[in-house]
Amino acid sequence: MDRAEKYININEAAAILEVTAATVKNWLRLGRLRGGDGLVLVSDAEALKESHLLQSRRNKSNLTAAAPCSHYVKGHTELKKLLRNGLGESELPVLLAEAALRAVSSGVDRLDAFLSGGLNFGGEKLIHDLLGEARPTESTKKITSAQWEAGDGGDTLGLIYMSLLPLNRRRALGAYYTGARIARMAVERLGLKGPVFDPCCGSGSFLLATAEALGSPLGLYGTDIDPTAVRLARLNLYIRYPEYGTEYLYESIREQSFFDEKRHWNAIIGNPPWGGRPERSGAFLTHALGLLNEGGRLAFVLPQSLLTTKMHAPVRRELLERARLVSADYLKTDGFDGVYCPSVLLTAEKCSRPGLGGCVVNSEFTIGRREPDLRCLNLDVTDEEYGLLTKMRRTKNAVYLKGNAVFALGIVTGGNGGVISNSSGRPLIRGTDISPFEIREPSAFLTCDVTRCQQWAPAEVYSAPEKIVYRFIGKRPVFAVDRQGRLTLNSCNIIIPRIEGLDTDYLTAVLNSSAVGFFLEKSFAARKWLRWMLEEVPIPMAPLPLQREIAASDDWDERIGELYGVAINNGRSDILS
Repeated sequence: MDRAEKYININEAAAILEVTAATVKNWLRLGRLRGGDGLVLVSDAEALKESHLLQSRRNKSNLTAAAPCSHYVKGHTELKKLLRNGLGESELPVLLAEAALRAVSSGVDRLDAFLSGGLNFGGEKLIHDLLGEARPTESTKKITSAQWEAGDGGDTLGLIYMSLLPLNRRRALGAYYTGARIARMAVERLGLKGPVFDPCCGSGSFLLATAEALGSPLGLYGTDIDPTAVRLARLNLYIRYPEYGTEYLYESIREQSFFDEKRHWNAIIGNPPWGGRPERSGAFLTHALGLLNEGGRLAFVLPQSLLTTKMHAPVRRELLERARLVSADYLKTDGFDGVYCPSVLLTAEKCSRPGLGGCVVNSEFTIGRREPDLRCLNLDVTDEEYGLLTKMRRTKNAVYLKGNAVFALGIVTGGNGGVISNSSGRPLIRGTDISPFEIREPSAFLTCDVTRCQQWAPAEVYSAPEKIVYRFIGKRPVFAVDRQGRLTLNSCNIIIPRIEGLDTDYLTAVLNSSAVGFFLEKSFAARKWLRWMLEEVPIPMAPLPLQREIAASDDWDERIGELYGVAINNGRSDILS
């Protein structure tokens, strides 16, 4: 490296370019950036930042529009229209105050009556705190004539607030509206052990559900870094329990970072911030474990990735060293409006005998004694299925792709405009073009040299006379063989096996088999199938003529299952006797 040049480390370069450190490392490897020994040339980073290659990344993060949580709205077209159109920042407190006042006094334009002194309900300070300097305008008066309520009987104020908060602000906070169904389930799983604390209370969904179960808001505590959400939580509790006054709310619900919390608790509940940055939920989980008393419980809604991805292995280790898992409820992907990341409601108890044994999963089965795999902790596996996975891992004469194959990513164009055509150029295989064993005739073509793209594999990978291409996003990966030397887009990855005596068509059949699909799904519970997961698959070796015979047969799936000692019946796997 030239000592006269200025260098920065990889993390600093990632911050400048607004990408991950892994992406920076990949660009160093490909020569997109210059440097070495963990350093990046500053001039290269600055030049790349201003190039067209990063424009699409910036556009994805610049989301200033609101996204209505219409999933929860109970049939009121006026409210849905309001949520779609959005409001200005100064208008939002006005609408929230109007909604709160309607909850205590029937009619419309309640805020006007309140401000003129014609509506007193005991919570005047709470309304003034929420409003600040905001006041009704002609614009807000046109829309406050609508009637609305939350569809699940839950937190209407939170519903409106989350719906009208710009997406970039919601993502920065990692905040999403939690419906009453999930909040009540968390309260049920938690059990009621003394004071209950929500460290990320938002507008109070979990506090409301807990108060409903207790019949009182006393003994409930919450913190949040969003001042508007804290004010809404206080209002929500006062509206439902006005007989307790307002004074206690300022002590029990505070604007504060959870990481400044020093008190210890018997019960902690909530939905820690996550979504765009699920690592924040891991920090919340480990801090909460430190604040739990012995025998105390926590019930958190978490991204499933916290249980499955490699980066969160330290969090899983700490969890299983300090707590016993009580229950795990895998929530559907529509658990949160606009969030397409599977989530899980996890309940744990801090105790001297931690582990998995006794964990109730989805109220359907209980986990027995098993050794947890900290690389990926999929709890949605029965003891019978766990035994089957163990048997498959012990397959005799198995070989593995790890260290025995070339893996490559597809091309990242850095914005498809101008470089992707639907009529001429070099054919591109996309993930959607792949079905088991087949590649649809490509309908996308690259019109420029690959070196103009943001990321690409070496030319010899694409031009290999025989390579396996696979769609790596979905319930299961899907594999086919390309013998035409075609390029692939980044939704389609590549494997070139280097195992002597292993037929490529047979390997493709093994990877497409129901047995391997079961193995991957139950081992890793993923939706994005990464290289290291495929490298874990045991591949049963057989004489080459038998491999080719199996690959060409109509009953290839059943025959591959037999090599694993597994029978496939209507998509369900059983151990052969």
